Amino acid sequence: MTASGFWAWGLLAVAVALVGTLAGCAPSGQAETAIVVAGADSPEQVLLSTLTVQALKAQGYRVVDKTALGSPWVVRSALEAGSVDVCWEYTGDTWMVHLAHDRPIADPAQVYEQVRAEDAAHGITWLAPAPCLRTTGLVMARGTARSLEIASISDLARYVAYVDPFTTLCTPEGLYGIAGGVRGIERVYGVRFRSDAVIYGTIEEGYARVADGECDCAMGYSLDTGLITHDLVALTDDRGFFQASHLAVAVRTPVLEALPELEADLERLSTALTRDAMTEMLRAVTVEGSKPQVVARRFLDHLDLSAQ
Repeated sequence: MTASGFWAWGLLAVAVALVGTLAGCAPSGQAETAIVVAGADSPEQVLLSTLTVQALKAQGYRVVDKTALGSPWVVRSALEAGSVDVCWEYTGDTWMVHLAHDRPIADPAQVYEQVRAEDAAHGITWLAPAPCLRTTGLVMARGTARSLEIASISDLARYVAYVDPFTTLCTPEGLYGIAGGVRGIERVYGVRFRSDAVIYGTIEEGYARVADGECDCAMGYSLDTGLITHDLVALTDDRGFFQASHLAVAVRTPVLEALPELEADLERLSTALTRDAMTEMLRAVTVEGSKPQVVARRFLDHLDLSAQ
């Protein structure tokens, strides 16, 4: 063997040894198993999946990034089919939409337990919920609500009954007739929206119409980017009708079994996702125009989760 050939073989041996050493630095199973992280295409979902991808990569996991995969239904279908391993969702949305229950549950802890139990049969494990809570409800333009002195749904009900019976409401059609939607509001609060004053459309379209003055109020969420970008306010559900739900991460059960340390690693991120933290990050993305990757990195750096 020539001298150059000897050195070439020597360098190859060192490289192989180095690769083996680096692979051994990651906890058992992490280097071999790729985790598919997905999220829907809303700003909040893009932020959540970006946070998860960055946090898991920093902890030595191989990650396949499917951020902004599509609608929430697309992500849920992919999770059930096994082509996605990890995603975030509100437990109330999962209960009402993906698991197709027509009656809301007021207690967020009970919603979580019910979703966790039912999804176990689908091979999906819900990890401990984040502190961030969200409720469905009615929203109005902040300035309009202030000028009319409407702070709660009871205030709005009195306004419709005694001041303006033609008050317009924007709502998804699917939330109009169900017990957990507009019909439920009417029953619990003793209010009636005229059928010719109801405008159907998506949640996002409702926000835009309220901001433009086309609708007086709309169905929405207490924590949503649309409230920030359109300067809307969620009315207080003073009779506790609407379902509150936790933000939580769902993981395919076989993946957790293959990677026993994954649960604790994901829960380190989950426990930091308070309502205030989510609102601040969403404001940075939707109002200030910061890139989700930059916002996620800053948040993880602050928590010392971006590097191990």
